[in-house]
Amino acid sequence: MEATQYFDQYLTQAQQLVLEGKEFDSVKEHLTASGADAVTVETIIHQLRTHTYLKRRKRGFFLGLAGAIMLMLGFLLTVLFYHSGISIHYVMYGMTSIGAILLVAGLVEIIGW
Repeated sequence: MEATQYFDQYLTQAQQLVLEGKEFDSVKEHLTASGADAVTVETIIHQLRTHTYLKRRKRGFFLGLAGAIMLMLGFLLTVLFYHSGISIHYVMYGMTSIGAILLVAGLVEIIGW
């Protein structure tokens, strides 16, 4: 019971440090200085990394999806406007640029640059 209590305390400390913007290495050093053993520190860092990267992948997926939808919508509107005789410049360049930027931003979040 006592080991679980210490684990929960260390995990709470680590989560707070990550929310403050600390890097994983500094969180690791802080936990080691607080008296946590190596196995506990590695387990906590692994949990924090998994949670952080899962959030980034999810955000990246939705950004990429929004970019792909913008690109498809821009293409469809460009074709529609072209055959209707309406100027296609704003739709073609504006929506394509926004869609491409969102798509690349999503890929960056997924890859983890």
